[in-house]
Amino acid sequence: EEPPAASMGRAKVARRQSGSSEKKRPSRGMLKKKESRNSLGQARQKRGSAARYMTRTKAQRTLQVSLKEFRRLCILKGIYPRDPPKKFKGTDKTYYYTKDILYLQHEPLLAKFRDMSALLKKVARRAGRDEKPDAVRLYDERPRYRLDHLIRERYPTFPDALRDLDDALCLVHLFACVPSAKTILPERVANCVRLCKEFQAYVAHTHSLTKVFASIKGIYYQADVFGVPLIWLSPHQHRQDVPEDVDLRVLLTFLEFYEVLLQFVNFKLFSMARLRYPPPVSELATSGKLTGGDADGLGTPPAVSEAGMDRFLVPVDAAAAAAAMARTKEGAAVHAANLRRSNSPYEKPGREAMARFRKKLKQLDGERLEAVARAESAQREEAEAEEAAFDAAQVAADGAGNEGEAEREPLLFDGIVCYLSRETPVASLEFMLRAFGASVLWDDPAGGTPSVASTEGITHEIVDRPSLRAPVAGRTYVQPQWVLDCINERQLLPTHTYAPGHRPPPHLSPFRDGSEGYVPPERQSHPAFGPAVPVGAGRGPAGAGAAAGAAEGEEADERRARKRAAEKAAKKR
Repeated sequence: EEPPAASMGRAKVARRQSGSSEKKRPSRGMLKKKESRNSLGQARQKRGSAARYMTRTKAQRTLQVSLKEFRRLCILKGIYPRDPPKKFKGTDKTYYYTKDILYLQHEPLLAKFRDMSALLKKVARRAGRDEKPDAVRLYDERPRYRLDHLIRERYPTFPDALRDLDDALCLVHLFACVPSAKTILPERVANCVRLCKEFQAYVAHTHSLTKVFASIKGIYYQADVFGVPLIWLSPHQHRQDVPEDVDLRVLLTFLEFYEVLLQFVNFKLFSMARLRYPPPVSELATSGKLTGGDADGLGTPPAVSEAGMDRFLVPVDAAAAAAAMARTKEGAAVHAANLRRSNSPYEKPGREAMARFRKKLKQLDGERLEAVARAESAQREEAEAEEAAFDAAQVAADGAGNEGEAEREPLLFDGIVCYLSRETPVASLEFMLRAFGASVLWDDPAGGTPSVASTEGITHEIVDRPSLRAPVAGRTYVQPQWVLDCINERQLLPTHTYAPGHRPPPHLSPFRDGSEGYVPPERQSHPAFGPAVPVGAGRGPAGAGAAAGAAEGEEADERRARKRAAEKAAKKR
């Protein structure tokens, strides 16, 4: 047989002799290569959307990472998909900014992810060989990484971190109520609980809570922290089941970043409030522990139990706090100077970087140079104004703390001692009551301490049951909704409409003030000052008008329910 080269040569000669012009069709790769080059063979420069955007597949090839690692890296760095005006690779593709992908090439976490991927392959190989001790040893020695530089990079100033804290608070409060599972470790849940308690302790200590609303999803809170309104949702204290259709890997990646962010914010808030961080929480100082005398400085009577939030509020030495604050400000100034001197956010400043920076400045024209100088001066003035505002707020807080509790503004629940019954949400009520100056008591659910229900000096008892067995004389009994409505109305409402066994007034949302075009009738005529409406009322001379109104409302509800049932039956037919 003839070699392939000889046969190919004979076919070429035969085709030339016969005059046939048939040629081999070029491959798709060759066509693409020709399209990407001009007539001189040089690579064509991309323009428009093709130059500014990049598909996710190409981004993965550029970074040499898997889809899981790429998604995780984008979440941690705050890089999200974009919608280009012209989808040059098709409408079914995901696009990113090209500059964002090039920016990710210099991220230190990328090397850690690659090392982790290589180590997991070794662990899988050891496990496949039934070498489990070696596999466990290798996994325990996996690379560790920190996200501190990402916090400083994404939030250069403290107000920037506060403005982006809503999502972090919602997600951390959510995982604080989720039961531990295979993918959700108990240590993760415990850390979320600790962060939530620390933040709530600061809000209660500074009395920053402004609005509260209870819904089916949970309880919405709004706090004003240094002029920034923060709104978050805390689930109810019930068993939370994790649905199967939720991708926990994405949520856990967000949680990993938000935990570090919330810890940074808590440290800053505690430092500005002259409180020790992390707080030395003692395991023995549990809720319901009896103390003697004025426990929380609010003038409460003796034998009042210590609230759980007091464990997180430990003052620090003034000199140590000043030194720590000076170190923090010095580090922030150095970091800002490094970013200004550096040619890029990931390049360390040095002589070469400064030389390139000066060379570029000389190449700029005068107008652009003036515009850059004006922008930098405006940004510098804004940062200085924010720092001055925070310093003034810190000085005011220090002055208020030095003046003492006697000269401070009276709070809504000042002088009120509340006992929380066991069927009420103790953690939520403690947070709300302490934020407005009340003292809180409740029994230890484990039963390790004696009951404090019979303590003298209790003014209000919050219960959530239809009837009372043995009411104590001189004590006011209310439902938990009374606390929320008092906070939203900024006044102590009458308690007779919130008595146990009575239908309380409608719980209206404080986040809607009527500017949307609808004002509920309950908001126009305040129902909290009307007569009490018992749940079983409807007969008898006393409260006949209220009972009649309640009966009419029930009849209207029944008519609407019958109408909806008839409509459903008609649709089925």
